[in-house]
Amino acid sequence: MYVAEEDAINVKDDNVPPHLKNYEFASKEDKEKKAGYKYPHNYGGYVEQQYLPDSIKNKVYYTPKDNGYENVIKQIRKNKGKKV
Repeated sequence: MYVAEEDAINVKDDNVPPHLKNYEFASKEDKEKKAGYKYPHNYGGYVEQQYLPDSIKNKVYYTPKDNGYENVIKQIRKNKGKKV
């Protein structure tokens, strides 16, 4: 239930995926690393890409229940082949 809180305290991984880093004042070579970022608004508001560091990228922090709108979310995730 408190997996995210535990990871926030215990996982000391600050390796942010390169496409999410701020390269505003970086060199040209470093700015090219950002090219892999997909702006969600260009894809209808959602795009499949990695936002978490490699050490926790496969963790599940939210599991929808069968109550109200969470059941709709559960079905959407299931239709996309996501773990529910």
